[in-house]
Amino acid sequence: MDPITIGAIIALGLTAVGSYIYRKCRAEQRKTAEIEVLSQALERYASQVALEEVDRPIVEAVRCTLARICSPSVEEKVKDMDLAARRHFFAVIVRDVSRAMDVDIKSLSFGDLGYGHLGCCRNEGFDIHLEIADALIMADPRRAVATICHELRHAQQFTSFIDDKWGFSERRKAQWMSEYAATVSEHATESEAMFFAYRCQMLELDANNFASAATKNIA
Repeated sequence: MDPITIGAIIALGLTAVGSYIYRKCRAEQRKTAEIEVLSQALERYASQVALEEVDRPIVEAVRCTLARICSPSVEEKVKDMDLAARRHFFAVIVRDVSRAMDVDIKSLSFGDLGYGHLGCCRNEGFDIHLEIADALIMADPRRAVATICHELRHAQQFTSFIDDKWGFSERRKAQWMSEYAATVSEHATESEAMFFAYRCQMLELDANNFASAATKNIA
């Protein structure tokens, strides 16, 4: 093979390699840009559901209440309790935490809530009813405490539409209210996609944030 042909092959090869590297670099740049855009969008979305200043004393009141009831640890408190005793123990938590949050609960019940459901907060008119799964209080006491805080936050969300005694911002109440009539909770266990949609609702994100903050230091 003559030198000119060899040179042409080498040049062609270098061009192909250069083109490939260029395309890879451009693809990486686009990917980096997309990640940056998504990160910024996630930060903006997260900021919309961050707890407000008025939540601080509520969270602190709940933490103090839970520390008093659950010390030294909730697992230690309930380890020798049967179902009836655990129902009573967690009913006390609901009673005292609802008082700390200044939320009125019309009724509390324990039982089988069906597959995938740990707790439920529902309203009938202005009355709020709370339900907690027996399986939860028997299997995972710590998660039961967080679930109670989560469901009581839903009660607080609903009550704020009628009587906002806490001073939530109008923006936050508008976010809650916009989803209240369009919640997908009834279909949350139908598929992974529906469960993800359920968890991403503003009402659920806020309740999860509140429960996480309120139970942060609970053993």
